[in-house]
Amino acid sequence: MLTSATQVYRRLRFGLLASLLLAGVARAQWVSESYSAPLGYSAIWVGLDLSHTTIDEALAGKTTITEVWRWNPPSGPQFVANPETPVQPDTKWSVWKRGLPTQSTLAQFTGNAGYLIKVESGATVAFTLKGRPLRPDYNWSTTGVNFVGFAMGSTPATFTQFLSYGAAFPTDPIVLSYPGGALSNVAPKNPVTIVNPSEVVARNKAYWVQATAYTQYYGPLAVSTAQRTGLNFGRDLVALSVRLKNATVLSKAQTLTVTLATVASETPVAIPAGTASMGSGTTAGKVALILANQNTALTYATPPTVTLSAPPTGTTATATATLDATGRIVGFVVTNAGAGYAATTPTVTVTPTITAAVPLRIRGALNPVTSAYAYTDLTTAAPYTLSLAPGQETEVTVVVNRATMTAAAGALYGSLLRITDSLNYAKIDLGVSAVASDFTGLWAGAVALSRVDQIQGNAVAPAPGPAQTTAFVAAGAVTGVEVNSMAAQFSSTPTVVFTGGGGTGAAATAVIEKTFLTRVTVTAGGTGYTSAPTISFSGGAMDPRATAVPFPMRLLLHRAANGTVKLVQQVYLGSDGSTTTAATAETLFPATLKPTKRLSAAQFPSDLVATGTGALAPTGTLSFTVPLGYDADSNPFVHRYHPDHDNLDPLFGTKLAAGKESWTVNRTITLTFATSLPEVTDPAWGVSMLGGTYSETVTGLRATPISTSGTFILYRVANSAALLTPTP
Repeated sequence: MLTSATQVYRRLRFGLLASLLLAGVARAQWVSESYSAPLGYSAIWVGLDLSHTTIDEALAGKTTITEVWRWNPPSGPQFVANPETPVQPDTKWSVWKRGLPTQSTLAQFTGNAGYLIKVESGATVAFTLKGRPLRPDYNWSTTGVNFVGFAMGSTPATFTQFLSYGAAFPTDPIVLSYPGGALSNVAPKNPVTIVNPSEVVARNKAYWVQATAYTQYYGPLAVSTAQRTGLNFGRDLVALSVRLKNATVLSKAQTLTVTLATVASETPVAIPAGTASMGSGTTAGKVALILANQNTALTYATPPTVTLSAPPTGTTATATATLDATGRIVGFVVTNAGAGYAATTPTVTVTPTITAAVPLRIRGALNPVTSAYAYTDLTTAAPYTLSLAPGQETEVTVVVNRATMTAAAGALYGSLLRITDSLNYAKIDLGVSAVASDFTGLWAGAVALSRVDQIQGNAVAPAPGPAQTTAFVAAGAVTGVEVNSMAAQFSSTPTVVFTGGGGTGAAATAVIEKTFLTRVTVTAGGTGYTSAPTISFSGGAMDPRATAVPFPMRLLLHRAANGTVKLVQQVYLGSDGSTTTAATAETLFPATLKPTKRLSAAQFPSDLVATGTGALAPTGTLSFTVPLGYDADSNPFVHRYHPDHDNLDPLFGTKLAAGKESWTVNRTITLTFATSLPEVTDPAWGVSMLGGTYSETVTGLRATPISTSGTFILYRVANSAALLTPTP
């Protein structure tokens, strides 16, 4: 009897999620890539998000690297064979120059971009960049050579081998690389055309490559995700998809075996997050205030720990971070000004804390019998593999096993999903992050009432009407059965039994429509009948307290950060683009924000805001009392325009007391949460989806209580920790 609840739930879930903004995500996965730059000019490809740092910070200590030039691909035609020397000003190039900020137009490395690195003197410089991985993303141009790099795997591949799997490259494509030295169009050239097709494609290097047709080729394996930063599940999401494609040309007939494995994130780096200002006079040597850096592009579920560097002598200052609704650091509160800094200004950093790797599973095929998906745990020791024919594309659904994320609410989980192919030509890392959640926020759901006791405690429950039927006999056989009354109800198809009439062998099938007996179809007439036999029915009897079909209702609950749960009749929702505001009345919204969505539950009084007893949790109970005052418009005894039900005396001047024309009615609602429900296999169950048994007792409407029961499903639709309600 759960079908109605699941249908209402699905309509509710997909109708709301399209318009509501859920909480932001703290990206918490880190990986290091190694680079080398010889004397002169060489080229690198950066496939990391390094927005948390500046080039000055990333290349600190590498003093012989004096210039970094970023190529800005034009929207129109490019040059064909002779890349121009970068100069200033030039919209095609942005530049960072060490120690010369006024001559620099570039401050940070941009992910998925090619760079020229100038080493002024000395030997080859090796350096490491640590950041958050980005999926490969670059649109090729067919009008010239493209400045690109490749996410190469562990097997060396020549350009001839590597590019032969793509359809957009000629047999001998134009490829230019930077070997180092001065930029020159004459010998020794830099860049130089690769004339030896056996030269190996190197990871993290950038090359000028010609394509003869539009392509997005990065290798035989193409990976696509909704977000370029990877799989960011936030507080609520449980499933995200990764599209995989065998991008090799059909003529290669190259089947790929693709492997997905979980890889631990590296330790996050300390991120400069603020700039301290020092006091003067009596507060000299102390921290006066800290301004937040606005370029870190990081968000947090809970404020990260703030670290200030120690003074030469004295006491180290301390501070806490303040987050906005999106989780970005917008300010700091100095909790201890410290002492002894003198002329030294302390550095202000935060370091994201990763609790553990994100527990992932791969969703398998749907079982048509149980309507449940199969799941495979994804671990470092047990990767997941699949086979792709040339040109084949598939979608893999990656699911978070949130039941194992037992850390406190707000704890950050982070790791990498590493994708490789059987040629070992690709190693693509996708960042994975998820935030441990509690049950704070707005929950909407459906109830399916399936049982009603007309009067609780009756010794004999009222039964459905009897099945009244008449059999017709001709030539010793039963020829038909007439249903004289359709009051008879059955929960399943009963067996038709013929008794008496002097004959044997008659058989028939009962037809049940929406629990009612509508007709009886004779399947065998039998022999020897001299009179109409008596017809009875065996089995399929309906519980007299079960409803013919489940009756659907909506539930709206809000859980505050302190655990208080309220049952409301209506709620308005509005978003400013970063956070969702919830209120029980439209007039409660701030003047700068307008509600865009209204939800309501028609079975409750319009002003209902009832505080519950118990907890909103995967198990346990939660109860509410909904009073319908004797004079309330929602009271079923009250009719404002009927003199016998308006609670006024015959002259309409004096208000009558309770019990004269109407009585107070109380509704007691109890939600009993269950670890599972039939027909429900959603991986969000127990985290952002809850359900169980609904029961309600109504007193005051009749002499004895009336009880109803059924099942319910709730889904969190907004993370709003506060619910705006009228002031009492």
